[in-house]
Amino acid sequence: MKWNLRYRLLLLFPLCFFLVCFVFIITRNVPGDVLDQMLMRGEGISTTSVDYGQQKEKLAKRLNLDKPLFYFSVTTLAECQSEKYFSSGEEEETFLELLNNSGSYTMVADYFFFLQNVDQQLRTRSLNHPFTKSQLKAFDNIVSLKHNADENYIAQIIKQLQIQTQNDVFFKTLVAEIQQKWEALNTNRKPWKSFVPVLNFHSVNQFHLWFFGGKDSKGVLSGNFGTSYFTGKPVLTIIKEKIGWSVTLSSLSILIAYIISIPLATLVVYRNKKIVFSLFDYLTSILYAIPVYLMGVMLLYLFSNPDVINVFPSSGVGPLDGFGNNTSRFEKIAVTLQHLVLPLICYTYAVFAFVAAATRRYLIHEIKLPYVKTAYAKGLSSYAVIGKHALKNAVLPLVIVFTNVFPAMISGSVIIETLFSIPGMGLEIFNAAVSRNYPVIAAVFFFTSMLTFSSFVLSDFLVSKLDPRTHSASLS
Repeated sequence: MKWNLRYRLLLLFPLCFFLVCFVFIITRNVPGDVLDQMLMRGEGISTTSVDYGQQKEKLAKRLNLDKPLFYFSVTTLAECQSEKYFSSGEEEETFLELLNNSGSYTMVADYFFFLQNVDQQLRTRSLNHPFTKSQLKAFDNIVSLKHNADENYIAQIIKQLQIQTQNDVFFKTLVAEIQQKWEALNTNRKPWKSFVPVLNFHSVNQFHLWFFGGKDSKGVLSGNFGTSYFTGKPVLTIIKEKIGWSVTLSSLSILIAYIISIPLATLVVYRNKKIVFSLFDYLTSILYAIPVYLMGVMLLYLFSNPDVINVFPSSGVGPLDGFGNNTSRFEKIAVTLQHLVLPLICYTYAVFAFVAAATRRYLIHEIKLPYVKTAYAKGLSSYAVIGKHALKNAVLPLVIVFTNVFPAMISGSVIIETLFSIPGMGLEIFNAAVSRNYPVIAAVFFFTSMLTFSSFVLSDFLVSKLDPRTHSASLS
């Protein structure tokens, strides 16, 4: 067992690194843009603001999201110099398309970034000098150039701009510069560069800063998962504040499920009646098949509905306005338990059904073995044979079931905690996923995975202690 445990613990280090890499890849590829969320929700900046692009670039730089993703990347020779952060994905696609068509980074950058400066300059100018209809149309055409790399379209728009702005000195000058830079881009084409693959190395990248940290911050390697993008709290502080409710509810539900299901399944096997077996199997199958969200909605409708039976609170873990100063500890516990009844039922019913069915199956398997027949031949009662001998051997698989169920319940608490507004990790995971709060998602995923791995190690340890024969088998 010691060798097996050491072997498992040695696997912990490569597993941790693999999990960290996997978490990083997942969080960085979540659909949507977290910076847009932060600017709009956290700082109240609209996407139509004049300086929205600049604000987004500053925020990306502060969060190190403007750096390359990893230590290396494979691009074409035309794209190898392109490490500029773009606040708009559409603009980035246009820039890269122009780059692949031209092959000259210098000329493409000179043309495209000039368009960006013109766009910013015109937006600022419009605040003090509102555009006329012809100027507004010209402005829209200039903006459209940033989102299109088609040569014929660009040439057509430039001709339209020359006609639209021939009587406007300011716009006419801008259009002349745009045309000049576009012509320079066309005369220095090197399209062959877009077909030459290049391996680029980046000493400073997002993964390095996230994992090892930088000058101003510590990384995951030192136990720092960063801070929440929206609250500014350290991620580990958030987990410490939230995980208590999730662990408490999961532990209580598993304890309740085992206390009820094992004696009940043992009694069913002890009675040994076909109709009891059928009813037991029917009940456990139905309970296990009911989706948790459906069970939660049914419980809320039946027991938190003034039109049916309004017995239990529908959400939270206490009064909305909090407990009063004169509230005793006993009253606080009583009120909290009243709030937790329905969530506990949702947590417990599926585990109860699974463990009860598993216990019955393991017991039936045990009572068919020769040692049980020998015990009956010695004159032992069914209670002694099933309760003392068969059940003892059936406990071993149930230990494995326990160590697998616990981490699954922690990670699967999202629906229940969201449905009942329980301030635990499930609700925090849901909120982090909706808002794309990468640091919180990464930390929760990492700790849940580590909890699962730890449960496997604990399972090996407990089984070897309960039945030393498994230790000998693992070494043979």
